[in-house]
Amino acid sequence: MSQRTNVGKRKFLVVTLAVLIAAEHSQRAAAQATPAVLSPVIAVHMGDRFAEEGRHGHAFGWYLIAAQSGNSYAQERVGSILRHGSAISDGIPSSRPHAALWLSRAARSGHLPAHAALTDMYRETLGFVE
Repeated sequence: MSQRTNVGKRKFLVVTLAVLIAAEHSQRAAAQATPAVLSPVIAVHMGDRFAEEGRHGHAFGWYLIAAQSGNSYAQERVGSILRHGSAISDGIPSSRPHAALWLSRAARSGHLPAHAALTDMYRETLGFVE
């Protein structure tokens, strides 16, 4: 009886281990495949849809995918969300240095709203707030 019990326990452990390994492998594969497969245009569209609904935390994630691909509009949106932080987003803390980084990337690509946002940030820093 105890031998059968041990065999059953071993089979259970082997199957459980195999399931856990397969789940981890599929999660890693999905994490690696998603950014490469997902078009920045689609990510921006999804970000815009969530932003329109007022779900800026979700929008931030989609914008970040596109921003990392070099999309200047998404870089400006990421910078703006980071600039304002919790005032407009669900759980995204304000980070002026990171906001300036993303806004600068967008501005270097010629994105005019990013230039304006950077100008406003510099004016706020110097105390020229209207």
